[in-house]
Amino acid sequence: MYYRFHDSNFSLHGSWQKELDYISKLQKVAYRLDVPRFWGHYSEIENFLKYADRFPNTRQKRKTIRFTKFIISHLTNRSRIQRNAIFFAPLFLYELIIFRYFRREQPIRSIFYDLKCGLFGKKEEDG
Repeated sequence: MYYRFHDSNFSLHGSWQKELDYISKLQKVAYRLDVPRFWGHYSEIENFLKYADRFPNTRQKRKTIRFTKFIISHLTNRSRIQRNAIFFAPLFLYELIIFRYFRREQPIRSIFYDLKCGLFGKKEEDG
């Protein structure tokens, strides 16, 4: 007996959606508060990508994986900018030009926060 996987297969929807919601929650918390917190959850996100790879190739899967990789790339670049904004100025300009900052919540705050950390080495207290 064969089991067919497809876009509208409801049996996959529950676990897939639960994982997607969890990763989305992690990236929102990490993005809003402090980029280094993102790295604390990086192994979970990597596990999610491996988990997602097992599913059939659907539009939702491609969109989810693309979004997750977008977040990884953007937060990686943000953490570099926060370490040294002068050295990583080209990376900062790249993030601005391709509008990655503006695809997330609080883009202006994030831009100035990254520059402040990268130039002055200060971090806000989470709270």
